[in-house]
Amino acid sequence: MRASINAREACKPAASRRLPTHTVARNERFSALIGQYVFTVVARAVAESMANENAARFEALQGEGIST
Repeated sequence: MRASINAREACKPAASRRLPTHTVARNERFSALIGQYVFTVVARAVAESMANENAARFEALQGEGIST
């Protein structure tokens, strides 16, 4: 499986009119999807935490009379 597709390949018509078939076992697919979901949830929580911390620091600096 390739990691990325360039713009030229993305605009090509499909090689056939058949629907894609899955060659990976259902359990493996489900496990991969769950892993990606958990990673996404954790990454989002970390990003929100960092944003909240930076906002709190900014407000604290504004309260001290320091402007940016």
